[in-house]
Parts: sequence; C-alpha cells; structure tokens
Amino acid sequence: ETFINYNKELIELYNQCDSKRQRIIDILSLEIGIVHYQRKDYKKAIMLFISCYEYYIQSKWNVIGSEILKIFVDSLVNCPKITLLEFDGSAVPVGTILSNAYLNLLKLSDSEEDKKIWWDKFINMDRLETEETEAKLIYSSNGLLDVIVDKYVTLNGPNEYQLNITLKEFNLPGMMLTDSMQLTLKKCDRDDEIVVFENSDITISKDNSTVSMITRNINYGKFKVDSLRISV
Repeated sequence: ETFINYNKELIELYNQCDSKRQRIIDILSLEIGIVHYQRKDYKKAIMLFISCYEYYIQSKWNVIGSEILKIFVDSLVNCPKITLLEFDGSAVPVGTILSNAYLNLLKLSDSEEDKKIWWDKFINMDRLETEETEAKLIYSSNGLLDVIVDKYVTLNGPNEYQLNITLKEFNLPGMMLTDSMQLTLKKCDRDDEIVVFENSDITISKDNSTVSMITRNINYGKFKVDSLRISV
C-alpha cells in the first residue's frame, strides 16, 4: 500500500512539471498496475492497463506490450461481472475486447504452441460472442496473413468465373477451417459497381494457401480489391 501511495505522489509531482515526463509517469503507472494485479485487485489493474498496452505494441516494444496485454487479459477473465468497458466514449463488450486481445497476442507470439493457445481462445470467444449477439464480428487480418490476388479471371464453367487468391505470411497455427470466404472487387472508375467472389468450407494452411474464388456475377472492366472476409 505504501509503495502504491508513493508512486501516486510521484505521478502527481511529475504531472506538475513543465518538461515532458510522460514515459516516467507511464512506468510508474505500470508498476502500480502490476502491484494491483499481484494483489488480485483485478478491477484496478484493468483501469490502469486498459489503454497503455496499445502504446507499447504500436511503438514496437512488443515484449513489454505483450506482457502488459497478458496481465490485462487475465484481469478481465478474473472479473466476469464486468461486461462492458468504455473506449473513447463508447461502451465495448468485454468479449470483443478479449477477442481482439487474443489476436494481438497471437501476432506477438513466436512459438507455434503459444499461437495455438491464443487462436483457440479467440475461436471460442468469437463463437460465444456470435451466439450472444447473433452477428459475426469483423477483425483485421493485419499481421495474420497477406493476400495476393491473381490479375486475371478464368472461366470455370457455364456462366461461372474463377479468381485465385494466395494467402502469404500465414501467421496462424496449423490449419484454419473456414466456413466461408468472400472477396469483393470494386470497379476502378465506378465505386458503385462491385463483383463478389465466394467459396465455403475451405481448409487453409501454410502448405495449402491458394484458394479458388467463384462468381456468377458477370461484369467487364478493371477492378481493384475492396475487401476479403473470412468466416471461421
């Protein structure tokens, strides 16, 4: 308790300084948060760690950022009565926060074993969120995989066209079983004209990373990639 009070006093003093002492204030805040966590005062730890881990991850201080994020996640898991947290004036479900956190920890992990742990946690939380909200949430694939789209469409059958995509920098553990994939192309000179390619029940891995997307929507011209959605 004395340690926390001393650090709080130091933070107040540094906040009064004219010169910039933000990093020192952040470090002192982290120390207070870690003490709260070690004392199992998880609510106070959450309030201190709710945003600071993002700074370290965005600054590429991944070792510090990942350890802070692990403490933040464990604190949230140990507070089941907390269902919403406020971010930038909006109330965000804890399940959504945990899903994003699990993906971030997966991206920061080096071992396949750790990646599998965080991926499984993400899948379980995402399914739970889908059951509760009856809607699939959308997450960024940055840091998980890169997508290369073939330049040309080929004829796959009567009134059916095929476009192959290749998933590079596959950062997921083992195989990814997808319910569906949807690739949307937008016409270069007309934003209101799109073509949607789809496929379903696909298994993707580092050794099987090329997927054939199919459409029956015929259009002509030059198109650019608008989005790729993968449902798991």
